[in-house]
Amino acid sequence: MSLHLSSEASQFAAPLAGGQSTNLFRVLDPAANFDFGPFRVGPLLGTTLADPDTPAVFDMVWRGRPVQARLADESLHVRVILGRVPSTATGGAPLRNSVFDTLQHLPAQLPPAWQMGLLPDHRVVLEWVQNLPPPINVPAIVCSLTEFLLALAPYLDLLEEAGVTLLPASIGSDGTSSACPG
Repeated sequence: MSLHLSSEASQFAAPLAGGQSTNLFRVLDPAANFDFGPFRVGPLLGTTLADPDTPAVFDMVWRGRPVQARLADESLHVRVILGRVPSTATGGAPLRNSVFDTLQHLPAQLPPAWQMGLLPDHRVVLEWVQNLPPPINVPAIVCSLTEFLLALAPYLDLLEEAGVTLLPASIGSDGTSSACPG
Protein backbone atom coordinates (compact mmCIF):
# COMPACT_ATOMS: atom_id res chain seq x y z
CA MET A 1 0.00 0.00 0.00
CA SER A 2 1.40 3.40 -0.91
CA LEU A 3 0.82 6.61 1.02
CA HIS A 4 -0.32 9.72 -0.78
CA LEU A 5 -0.12 13.30 0.40
CA SER A 6 -3.63 14.75 0.45
CA SER A 7 -4.64 18.24 -0.59
CA GLU A 8 -3.82 19.50 2.90
CA ALA A 9 -0.07 19.44 3.49
CA SER A 10 -0.59 18.48 7.14
CA GLN A 11 -2.44 15.21 6.41
CA PHE A 12 -1.42 11.85 5.07
CA ALA A 13 -3.93 9.60 3.39
CA ALA A 14 -3.98 5.97 2.36
CA PRO A 15 -6.10 4.70 -0.50
CA LEU A 16 -9.08 2.54 0.41
CA ALA A 17 -10.92 0.10 -1.81
CA GLY A 18 -12.72 2.08 -4.52
CA GLY A 19 -10.09 4.84 -4.68
CA GLN A 20 -11.29 6.80 -1.60
CA SER A 21 -8.78 8.21 0.88
CA THR A 22 -8.84 8.26 4.65
CA ASN A 23 -6.81 10.29 7.11
CA LEU A 24 -4.18 8.16 8.92
CA PHE A 25 -2.94 10.93 11.20
CA ARG A 26 -2.55 14.68 11.34
CA VAL A 27 0.52 16.69 12.14
CA LEU A 28 -0.26 18.00 15.60
CA ASP A 29 -0.89 21.66 16.16
CA PRO A 30 1.96 22.79 18.46
CA ALA A 31 -0.46 25.05 20.34
CA ALA A 32 -3.00 22.26 20.97
CA ASN A 33 -3.89 20.94 24.42
CA PHE A 34 -5.28 17.41 24.65
CA ASP A 35 -5.23 14.29 26.82
CA PHE A 36 -3.35 11.23 25.59
CA GLY A 37 -3.66 8.23 27.92
CA PRO A 38 -2.33 9.30 31.33
CA PHE A 39 -0.79 12.47 29.86
CA ARG A 40 -1.97 15.98 29.18
CA VAL A 41 -0.17 17.26 26.11
CA GLY A 42 0.24 21.01 25.93
CA PRO A 43 1.99 23.66 23.85
CA LEU A 44 5.05 22.43 21.93
CA LEU A 45 3.96 18.90 22.84
CA GLY A 46 5.12 19.30 26.44
CA THR A 47 3.75 16.46 28.54
CA THR A 48 2.43 16.49 32.09
CA LEU A 49 0.42 13.92 33.96
CA ALA A 50 -3.31 14.36 33.38
CA ASP A 51 -3.80 13.48 37.07
CA PRO A 52 -0.72 14.51 39.09
CA ASP A 53 -1.70 12.08 41.86
CA THR A 54 -1.58 9.10 39.48
CA PRO A 55 1.81 8.25 37.95
CA ALA A 56 2.05 6.97 34.40
CA VAL A 57 3.40 3.42 34.43
CA PHE A 58 4.94 1.52 31.51
CA ASP A 59 5.62 -2.21 31.79
CA MET A 60 7.77 -3.99 29.24
CA VAL A 61 10.16 -6.89 28.88
CA TRP A 62 13.71 -6.25 27.70
CA ARG A 63 16.18 -9.10 27.13
CA GLY A 64 13.77 -11.38 28.97
CA ARG A 65 13.59 -9.17 32.05
CA PRO A 66 10.58 -7.29 33.39
CA VAL A 67 11.08 -3.53 33.31
CA GLN A 68 8.77 -1.01 34.92
CA ALA A 69 9.11 2.71 34.16
CA ARG A 70 7.01 5.18 36.12
CA LEU A 71 6.72 8.90 35.45
CA ALA A 72 6.01 10.85 38.63
CA ASP A 73 7.05 14.25 39.95
CA GLU A 74 8.89 15.12 36.69
CA SER A 75 11.15 12.10 37.20
CA LEU A 76 11.43 8.79 35.44
CA HIS A 77 11.64 5.92 37.95
CA VAL A 78 12.86 2.65 36.44
CA ARG A 79 12.93 -0.77 38.07
CA VAL A 80 14.40 -3.84 36.37
CA ILE A 81 14.36 -7.36 37.75
CA LEU A 82 17.79 -8.48 36.53
CA GLY A 83 17.26 -12.12 37.31
CA ARG A 84 17.51 -14.50 40.20
CA VAL A 85 20.23 -16.22 42.17
CA PRO A 86 20.09 -19.92 41.23
CA SER A 87 18.28 -22.05 43.77
CA THR A 88 19.92 -24.99 45.51
CA ALA A 89 16.56 -26.77 45.18
CA THR A 90 16.86 -26.74 41.38
CA GLY A 91 20.55 -27.70 41.10
CA GLY A 92 21.94 -24.15 41.16
CA ALA A 93 24.31 -24.73 44.08
CA PRO A 94 27.48 -24.83 41.92
CA LEU A 95 26.72 -21.34 40.52
CA ARG A 96 25.68 -19.61 43.73
CA ASN A 97 29.20 -18.67 44.90
CA SER A 98 30.02 -17.12 41.52
CA VAL A 99 26.74 -15.23 41.49
CA PHE A 100 27.09 -13.93 45.04
CA ASP A 101 30.71 -12.89 44.35
CA THR A 102 29.57 -10.96 41.24
CA LEU A 103 26.68 -9.36 43.14
CA GLN A 104 29.04 -8.28 45.91
CA HIS A 105 31.43 -6.47 43.55
CA LEU A 106 29.09 -5.22 40.83
CA PRO A 107 27.56 -2.21 42.67
CA ALA A 108 30.96 -0.47 42.76
CA GLN A 109 31.11 -0.67 38.95
CA LEU A 110 27.59 0.67 38.33
CA PRO A 111 26.86 4.31 37.53
CA PRO A 112 26.31 6.27 40.76
CA ALA A 113 22.57 6.80 40.21
CA TRP A 114 21.89 3.06 39.86
CA GLN A 115 20.90 1.13 42.98
CA MET A 116 21.15 -2.66 42.92
CA GLY A 117 19.73 -4.94 45.55
CA LEU A 118 18.93 -8.53 46.41
CA LEU A 119 15.32 -9.20 47.41
CA PRO A 120 14.38 -11.82 50.05
CA ASP A 121 13.28 -14.26 47.32
CA HIS A 122 16.75 -13.89 45.69
CA ARG A 123 15.60 -11.76 42.78
CA VAL A 124 18.21 -9.18 41.78
CA VAL A 125 16.71 -5.73 41.26
CA LEU A 126 18.13 -2.52 39.83
CA GLU A 127 16.48 0.87 40.32
CA TRP A 128 17.25 4.21 38.73
CA VAL A 129 15.66 7.66 38.90
CA GLN A 130 16.23 10.29 36.21
CA ASN A 131 14.99 13.86 36.57
CA LEU A 132 13.60 15.00 33.24
CA PRO A 133 14.09 18.67 32.37
CA PRO A 134 10.93 20.48 31.26
CA PRO A 135 9.22 20.38 28.99
CA ILE A 136 8.76 16.66 29.46
CA ASN A 137 7.56 14.96 26.31
CA VAL A 138 7.20 11.39 25.14
CA PRO A 139 10.36 11.41 22.97
CA ALA A 140 12.39 12.57 26.01
CA ILE A 141 10.94 9.73 28.09
CA VAL A 142 11.63 7.12 25.42
CA CYS A 143 15.17 8.42 24.77
CA SER A 144 16.02 8.45 28.47
CA LEU A 145 14.71 4.92 28.96
CA THR A 146 16.50 3.67 25.82
CA GLU A 147 19.83 5.18 26.91
CA PHE A 148 19.43 3.47 30.29
CA LEU A 149 18.64 0.06 28.77
CA LEU A 150 21.56 0.27 26.35
CA ALA A 151 23.92 1.22 29.18
CA LEU A 152 22.59 -1.73 31.19
CA ALA A 153 23.47 -4.30 28.49
CA PRO A 154 27.09 -5.06 29.52
CA TYR A 155 26.04 -5.54 33.14
CA LEU A 156 23.35 -8.00 32.03
CA ASP A 157 26.02 -9.90 30.08
CA LEU A 158 28.20 -10.05 33.19
CA LEU A 159 25.32 -11.30 35.35
CA GLU A 160 24.41 -13.95 32.78
CA GLU A 161 28.04 -15.16 32.65
CA ALA A 162 28.09 -15.37 36.46
CA GLY A 163 24.96 -17.55 36.46
CA VAL A 164 22.09 -15.20 37.35
CA THR A 165 19.02 -16.87 35.89
CA LEU A 166 16.12 -15.26 34.08
CA LEU A 167 12.76 -15.35 35.76
CA PRO A 168 9.99 -17.41 34.23
CA ALA A 169 7.84 -15.27 31.94
CA SER A 170 4.99 -15.58 34.46
CA ILE A 171 6.87 -13.62 37.15
CA GLY A 172 6.30 -9.88 36.93
CA SER A 173 8.34 -6.95 38.23
CA ASP A 174 6.34 -7.12 41.46
CA GLY A 175 7.41 -10.75 41.97
CA THR A 176 3.94 -12.22 41.70
CA SER A 177 3.91 -15.81 40.54
CA SER A 178 2.12 -19.04 41.25
CA ALA A 179 5.40 -20.56 42.46
CA CYS A 180 8.81 -19.15 43.28
CA PRO A 181 11.44 -21.70 44.36
CA GLY A 182 13.73 -20.73 47.23
